[in-house]
Amino acid sequence: RAEGASRQLITFVRDRPGHDRRYAIDASKLERELGWKPVYTFENGIRETIRWYLENQEWTSRVTRPKSLDSIHPASQPNKET
Repeated sequence: RAEGASRQLITFVRDRPGHDRRYAIDASKLERELGWKPVYTFENGIRETIRWYLENQEWTSRVTRPKSLDSIHPASQPNKET
């Protein structure tokens, strides 16, 4: 893909005001009580996740492809003599 081509695939839509707030995560208790801090910021984490999926499209295609009936029910395949 040409650089920036993926950006053309994004469609922004209007949303209800405040809609995204209910998905926010406040990790301050994790940090305060357990000393845990995320390795990545959300922005960097989502960027790296998207990059990984773009770089591994063959794997993504393979694991999301529906399995054939034969692979689900091997007994449905004819007997093969070796």
